[in-house]
Amino acid sequence: MKKGIFTKNSFKRLLAYLIAFVFICAINQKMEVRADSSTTISFGETYEGTTANGGINKYYFELPEAGRITINLNSQSWLGWELLDSSYNDIDSAGKTGTSRVVYDLIPGKYELNIMQDYNHNKSDYTVLVHFESAHETFTYDNNMYIDVATQAAIPYSQKIIGQLAVNDTIDYYKLEMPFDGTVKFSLLANMREVKMTIRNSQDEVLDFAYFKENGLNYSCALKKGTYYLCFTQVYGTGTYWFTASSEIKTPVNVAVNASSATSVKVTATKSGEISGYEIRYKKGSGSWKNIVKTGNKNLNTNITDLAPGTYNVQVRAYCAVSGKKYYSNWSDIKSVTCQLKKPTSLKVKNSVSKGMKITAKKSGTITGYTIRYKKNSGSWKSVKVKTNKNLNKTIKKLKKGSVYKVQVRTYCVVSGKTYHSQWSNTVSVKIKK
Repeated sequence: MKKGIFTKNSFKRLLAYLIAFVFICAINQKMEVRADSSTTISFGETYEGTTANGGINKYYFELPEAGRITINLNSQSWLGWELLDSSYNDIDSAGKTGTSRVVYDLIPGKYELNIMQDYNHNKSDYTVLVHFESAHETFTYDNNMYIDVATQAAIPYSQKIIGQLAVNDTIDYYKLEMPFDGTVKFSLLANMREVKMTIRNSQDEVLDFAYFKENGLNYSCALKKGTYYLCFTQVYGTGTYWFTASSEIKTPVNVAVNASSATSVKVTATKSGEISGYEIRYKKGSGSWKNIVKTGNKNLNTNITDLAPGTYNVQVRAYCAVSGKKYYSNWSDIKSVTCQLKKPTSLKVKNSVSKGMKITAKKSGTITGYTIRYKKNSGSWKSVKVKTNKNLNKTIKKLKKGSVYKVQVRTYCVVSGKTYHSQWSNTVSVKIKK
């Protein structure tokens, strides 16, 4: 064979190659090329897409906190979707033609929404819109872990606690501290069909339980002093729930208030149950309340000192301290007491020195000193101040011999820079003979 001319065998080989090439091209024309796409979406924005050639359109979003997402899908033909968490666990999957609206309660984290066409590989245009609404949970730690909750602070009493039971979080735990033996009261409410609350001890033993629904429930349980755990479990549906725990602290009894001096009041009371201490409030007349705190799990026996003479209203209540916060009983009834500066007793006046007189008297209660006034018959009063908190013993000289002097004494006290006086004593007369 000359160079450049095909032989019969070479022509057959070339023809076989051409047939194979055409066949491969034909197959490739009919094959479907899978083309996945991915998008990070923003809540509240509408995204347009098309499913074709067996591709899956992936949409990523992240929940900053526990809450509810609403996915709105709209297509002219059948459309399938699936929702996955960050570990690729299937939360839910479904498919539908037309408009679809699905709602999921979820915990914080990253999620993936996959949209795909049906198995007949029909091309489908669609729109997708995702809304997010926070559950506003009171506690943001992962309270699904029992051990983790044990290290957390106890829930506060008398405060509304909000929690969520989600598709991927169906149990919540809370730590409860009972500072004393008593009754804890719960106000329970949910926006889902039914929730179960169990009370467990530190050994995870169930002590009591209650079911509550959308119409709410008031529930009480007697507990000993100690640490407990509240377990909220999904029964029907997902969504938010909220509750308030209040522990009954009893008001002190046998409250008594007595004036122990012109400037102090003694307050006593008997405790009711285990407490951390007392709060006493008092005011003079129409003045403002002033408060005193006394710690201790004992009956109350204390003095309010540095008072100005006058009439006071006094009330007492007990408190318990739990996790650094105080919870109080109701105030006791108002008790009234009068602090009165008493005039001196046993007043005596003697002409024991030349042209002078010695004045003695006994004090009554706490005083700062005495004021003595004296005059000659119908003359004018003269005053002498004696600063002492003891019995009076004062000598006044330079008096006129042969004259009769009248003497009166009263006590005084100084409180916060202001001076208060008792009434004057009876009048005692003495003749200066020496």
